[in-house]
Amino acid sequence: MIAKTLPFNLAERLGRLLPLGGRDDAPLASVKAASHWLDNLPTGDALRAQQMVYEEFRRLLENPTECTKSRLDAILLADARSRDLQDTLVRQYLRNPRMSRAVESQLWHAIYNYYREIARLYHTYLADLGKKAVLTSEVQALLIQRTLRNFRHFMKWRFMRYMHLESKTWQRLHNLYLLAEDSDIQRQPQKTYPHEAGAHTCESEYLHCLMLNQANAGTLYPRQIDLVDQWLDGWVKSLNLDRQLDGARHTFNVNLAEDRGARRIRRVSEDSANRYWSSTALVEQMGRMREELRDGVPPVRLGLGEDARMPETSDMLEHLERQWSPLTTRDQRRKNRQAVKKSLEVVYGLDHIIAALKDKPVETNDAPLYGDHYAYDESVDMHVYGFVTSRTRERRTQMPTSPSAAPSYPMESWVMEDESECGYGASISLQSHDWLRVGVLVALRAPHSEAWKVGIVRRLSREVGDADSCSVGIETLPETPDVLSLYTPGNGGGYYVNGVDATNSLLPALAIRLTNPASSKVCLLIDPGQYHPQRIVEIRGLEQVQRVRFGIPVERGEGWLRLCLEEVK
Repeated sequence: MIAKTLPFNLAERLGRLLPLGGRDDAPLASVKAASHWLDNLPTGDALRAQQMVYEEFRRLLENPTECTKSRLDAILLADARSRDLQDTLVRQYLRNPRMSRAVESQLWHAIYNYYREIARLYHTYLADLGKKAVLTSEVQALLIQRTLRNFRHFMKWRFMRYMHLESKTWQRLHNLYLLAEDSDIQRQPQKTYPHEAGAHTCESEYLHCLMLNQANAGTLYPRQIDLVDQWLDGWVKSLNLDRQLDGARHTFNVNLAEDRGARRIRRVSEDSANRYWSSTALVEQMGRMREELRDGVPPVRLGLGEDARMPETSDMLEHLERQWSPLTTRDQRRKNRQAVKKSLEVVYGLDHIIAALKDKPVETNDAPLYGDHYAYDESVDMHVYGFVTSRTRERRTQMPTSPSAAPSYPMESWVMEDESECGYGASISLQSHDWLRVGVLVALRAPHSEAWKVGIVRRLSREVGDADSCSVGIETLPETPDVLSLYTPGNGGGYYVNGVDATNSLLPALAIRLTNPASSKVCLLIDPGQYHPQRIVEIRGLEQVQRVRFGIPVERGEGWLRLCLEEVK
């Protein structure tokens, strides 16, 4: 009745003073209120709906009230019902690698912040209600599983931006697993979320975090990190944590009293805080998978998911074998690095690199000294008089020499900090290099040199304590690059104008040819949009037209694809 007789803003203020529960907490005050609120979230706008749920979680953390079982049930329901919204945003992020930086940042922060806040919220309620002893073993196990799950997603999305974990993150994870052990519920199976097909345990969720961290080396694309996370969802169920060390069997150990992840077993003295596990069987399983992939078995038949593609899947399995193998069988760095201070010019992106390779220095004596306009005047003199007049020559001598034209492609100067036969390492500011990602194609050369080398960004790692500085590892390809044009064979007319088949409306595509005198194979770097399996193209400009066929892609990156050529006779 008060709300009907008083102005709206005054009634709203009085409503906030009534002892009926805070207005901010109303959507998550009970399961009934939460269900009604979730049913009325905006449809067709996953980002807005997810942000509304996130804001409610954040409001509970910023304005803590008494933790109750009814409010916990509402949070559990809201989190489970919001997974579809979160998954929609995740798919949008992973399937659009070429989105603008602003859109990428908005999506990343929305996804990352949600995982962080719900993990913190679960952690808060678990600590508070655990002290009151109002949780059953099933609810306690569920809370620990969900907290570990969201902390793992929190870790994964930091890895996608090549960021180190925050301080005390590992200690929180260790304490959660210890709580499960103390309650003897670490191997109690149940579904972490209702929509999932299989059951998990606190131990499997904890091992998932440890193994994902071991797989992270700053060399995987975001989509690859997500794919490894999906594979681990089934693989970790075959792993078990042991309290007693078996030196002949165990591969890793983790100390629950330290704020760090797992380590390979070297000289570890037995400690009650240590837990051990073996990854040997898993590594052997991945080796068998790689053999089956080489025999032509599709990745989906091996349980690797519909998004897995060859040959990327085989390379990822090989990477995981190195990361999870025992110390005695793990591959080491191919070439030793040496500290240097070397300035190199850097160009990034396939189109820009093609422009750089085509750009040749202009000889001063052959170029007109006062631009294209006066070069035209010279040609007019030659056409009319048969010679260049003294007036035109006089203007040439009076015209100052123009500086060399700036390149038509973006070029940067980097100071390399280390060097090996396979590449370079440098520390770069991310604020002025927002294009920098793992898998980006680059070209490098010494200043004022004509010889470019093509490379690939293989590793990124943000410096601890400096969010803007990033350590970059670049692998240089041993082949010599040059630019060529790929023509689609004509339809039989055979009519050419300046070397272009006039019977074909398709323009030639530019590509980078990689040749190595020590190898008979010729590889190409092309735009992925130009690739079609078994496509036949013609390479002209040689002694004779060469017809070649596209082979299976060797490697894919952001905006480029590498493949070998097969000659068509």
